[in-house]
Amino acid sequence: MTQSPETTSQKTTAEDVLAEEARLLRERAVGSARSLMTVILLITGVLLVLGLLRTAGLWFFLTSFMVLVTLVYAQVLWKDGIARERVQTYLHGHIVITAITGLLWAAFAISVADQEHEVLTLVAGLFLSSLTTGGVMAGTIYRPGYLALAASSLVPFALFLIVEMHGLLQIFGAFCLLYFGFCVTTNKQASQKSREAIVANLEHQAAEKEIAKHEENQRIQEEKSRFVAAISHDMSQPMMAQRNLIEALEAKVDTADQLELIKQIRKTQSSQEKFLSELARSNQLDEVIHTLRISDVSIPVLFDQLRAEFTPQCHDLNVVLHVTCRGEHVSTDPHYVERILRNLLSNALKYGRVGGHVWIAATQDQDTVSLSVRDNGPGIDQSAQDQVFTEFVRLPRDEALPGTGLGLSICRRLADQLGGQLSIKSELGQGTELTLHLPKSDPHHQVQPLADRKFVLCVGQKTSETLGDWEALFSSWFWEFAHGETFSDAKILLEALRLEPDVILLDRPDLDVSDSAEIACLAEKAPMILVGQGTDMDGRLAELAIPIETPKNQTGFQKSLQSVLSD
Repeated sequence: MTQSPETTSQKTTAEDVLAEEARLLRERAVGSARSLMTVILLITGVLLVLGLLRTAGLWFFLTSFMVLVTLVYAQVLWKDGIARERVQTYLHGHIVITAITGLLWAAFAISVADQEHEVLTLVAGLFLSSLTTGGVMAGTIYRPGYLALAASSLVPFALFLIVEMHGLLQIFGAFCLLYFGFCVTTNKQASQKSREAIVANLEHQAAEKEIAKHEENQRIQEEKSRFVAAISHDMSQPMMAQRNLIEALEAKVDTADQLELIKQIRKTQSSQEKFLSELARSNQLDEVIHTLRISDVSIPVLFDQLRAEFTPQCHDLNVVLHVTCRGEHVSTDPHYVERILRNLLSNALKYGRVGGHVWIAATQDQDTVSLSVRDNGPGIDQSAQDQVFTEFVRLPRDEALPGTGLGLSICRRLADQLGGQLSIKSELGQGTELTLHLPKSDPHHQVQPLADRKFVLCVGQKTSETLGDWEALFSSWFWEFAHGETFSDAKILLEALRLEPDVILLDRPDLDVSDSAEIACLAEKAPMILVGQGTDMDGRLAELAIPIETPKNQTGFQKSLQSVLSD
């Protein structure tokens, strides 16, 4: 089904369509003026032939003046274009001008109407009708503007003939009213097609921008990879030489001050090595698709390992480490989880209070296991909390402390790959809590990741009722993802991307299943999966889509997808 502009998103597509209509109105102002002047000159010529010199001059002056007003409005008052926030202002002005133009045309036609000169009256009415025929043709844009023109010109003239004239001219007045109704109906269809074409064009442009953005991101990533590889290669030998020189220098010094200075030099050199290591590790996450090794991870055992590992450091900082475990197990990649928690604990000790407290806790509900690390340090201001997950960004207060600004950004990406989320909760003076939310799965079933790269086309809702954002979920599996609110959007997007989906996911779409042609066309490209209940399954959709229960967790959803893709 082709998407109706009236049913597009009120915050995005509908506004985009209005903005595009305003742009086209302004862009076509000169061409429209030429067409109108042709009709005006033709009518002026007819009036001159009939010997109505004064009437011809008045007609030419008034109508030409309104054409000039239209041109000045579009090309002079708005010469710099139409800002998005002023689209409605421009369109309202356009309606006013077209309404005044229509009233002037009607007034002129009424002024020449005469019961004794029926032919002249008929000619005036026919020319008036000819000026409104553009709105019933293909390519017409902005329906309110046309309705203002047609209503202000045809209706007054028709009513005048019906009330003031009789006989043939009264019948002609009734015909003008019928013609007005015809124009209104036909213009609705023509405007609908124009708006559909605008929507399709905007979607195509958006898809092209996304493709260009993706290609640019790939180019930047390739350059980044080459840069990081060159840095790692070129710096490894000097770093090793520094380490050997520091060791040689340390063997030759004998005073406490000199040893302390060597210690500071060694610490600086160690920070440089750590930065290079984190930089290379971050780059590997972008380049390599890590095959997750899912296993049943015992949370108590994991916490015992972390407590034993960090107890000496806590002792040195006089920090009390509290461990609370209300979860038994989670099926995930233990290497990734340990890496995330180690980083969170290291940060809690580094940025927390000397002599303070650090808590590590595990909680669970029916579908999720949450592993959190909390400190009672200075906390982070609300406005800066999102920044901590950005690569190479460090808060001003932390500049004096060693660090690379990569740790939490890597942790969030690792969490995404696990199908989970990493969240932050902090308040100034109250400390900071970072929580890793992981999907809980059957501990007796080792879930294998969907390793092959697939392309999923989602139609309907962009966010699952139970699994969250579809794009985030499939991105964590390294799958390609595209989304369209309707089948029309999806079809246009596929044509723009020139890709064939491996599976089509239907999540509570707003469908007109009576229009089955496009649905059948998409169903031929890939298997369709209908998620959850409550979707209209009448018509062809019932035959083409495979219904599955609303997924409660990633594990069950993975099984359902694997079953469909393997058939």
